[in-house]
Amino acid sequence: MLVYSTRTFSNTLELFLTSLLLYLVAHTMKRTDETVYLQELVQNSYKQADTVRDKVNIQKKRKLIPPHDFKYIIPIGIICAVGFFNRPTFVFFAFTPLFFWFQRGISTNSMFTPFQIFNFRIALMIPIILLTGGLLLLTDSLYYGQLTPHKLWHLTMDWQDWKNAPFNFIMYNLVPGNVASHGVHPHYTHLLVNLPILLGPLAPIFVLTVINWFCDILYMQWKDKPGVRTIFSLTLFSASLPIIGLSVVKHQEARFLLPIMPCVILMCAHKLRWKMNGWRPLLTLWYAFNILAAVWFGFIHQAGVLPIQRQISRLEHGGVPYVNLVYSHTYMPPRLPLMQPMHPHAGGPTLPYCSNPKTKYLVHDLGSSDLSLVHNRLLALISRGDYIYKTQKKAMHTLLVIPTHLLQPFHRLVKNSLHIHLLHSHGPHVSVEALGRFEPVYWDGEGEVTTLSVVFGAIYSLQQFSLSVLNVTMGHVSTVEMGQLDNKS
Repeated sequence: MLVYSTRTFSNTLELFLTSLLLYLVAHTMKRTDETVYLQELVQNSYKQADTVRDKVNIQKKRKLIPPHDFKYIIPIGIICAVGFFNRPTFVFFAFTPLFFWFQRGISTNSMFTPFQIFNFRIALMIPIILLTGGLLLLTDSLYYGQLTPHKLWHLTMDWQDWKNAPFNFIMYNLVPGNVASHGVHPHYTHLLVNLPILLGPLAPIFVLTVINWFCDILYMQWKDKPGVRTIFSLTLFSASLPIIGLSVVKHQEARFLLPIMPCVILMCAHKLRWKMNGWRPLLTLWYAFNILAAVWFGFIHQAGVLPIQRQISRLEHGGVPYVNLVYSHTYMPPRLPLMQPMHPHAGGPTLPYCSNPKTKYLVHDLGSSDLSLVHNRLLALISRGDYIYKTQKKAMHTLLVIPTHLLQPFHRLVKNSLHIHLLHSHGPHVSVEALGRFEPVYWDGEGEVTTLSVVFGAIYSLQQFSLSVLNVTMGHVSTVEMGQLDNKS
């Protein structure tokens, strides 16, 4: 969980906000139970009091009981607004905690009905969420959009000046083609693939715990049924409902389930202590899984992306104003390690942390696209760079970042159409998405398999698990290849 939480900032923030929301709701539920108990105790004492003096003293004690109906309403509203603005999927994780917060401590002895108290809390929460969301929208539009204080003062802004990130997120994911470009997965991917990736041996324990809880609810006698208004029920529904909701979405990644990790661990971690002949096999398996997963996801899987970005930022580009960075079969590359100024220009001040202040990096993330599409994109970018140089006298370089084991099939594909020069490589780096194109070599130059060829082949294969950055220039392109490029573009 800790390694996954370092990969994508929005998911990490969603995990933090969900954990904070759960803590506040659980704390409020506990405080509400204590307050309701004290109120009932004082009420019973008041009814049993014989003299006026006793009733007055009891009434004074009643005033000492702290209120609980709207406890933490402001921080909870702010968390919900920030979480939704960060990722609209926060709705799945906030629904259960909010429902438990709205319905906690509802008593039939109150002067208001349970339905009225429930609605009062919702009515007071909405303005807090809307006000916080408005401030976030204003800040985002001032920083990223075309909105300026001058336009605000004179009320001359239009709809295009505002940047509504949640709306753009929702509209983008409603388009089937956009979701398909990131990958389409079966509806059971979260349950059968992503949960075991994140939890290991705790995943089946969690699933069995949920099934066992619902079986107890359905088949046990009424007095023996598990409680619904408990912290355990809060964590159970806070983990189960988001999995169901996110499984409806066709694109499913393990990082989307990060916010449910605290709930699952609180529910099921104690079951890892199960003993068998004085030995805790589940706990041993849990430690082994976490060590192996930390090494794999933290230092091997897609581990070269960040170092390659740092290396690119340190490369000397000779003052070239534009550099195309084409990424193939890697995770989405972070922009911050490139250390690029927001507005690169020749006359700007010298920045000590920036090696290329005059260069603007143009990032082209091709994901897991076929190598033929990578080839076509490179031809198009280099041709465009040559045209800009002829017309505007501005040079443009093109760099390709690709797993090393894909270089051989890529060389066979491009032939002489591109000239490729290796600048740097970093290992270890494994792109699971590209392992299907991995070609191990265990034979010598004569095609025979010997002990020595196997040893050198293994060393060569290990060297292929790295990430390379290459300088790409135009080679000899035939008219047939250019015609195919024009048809595909």
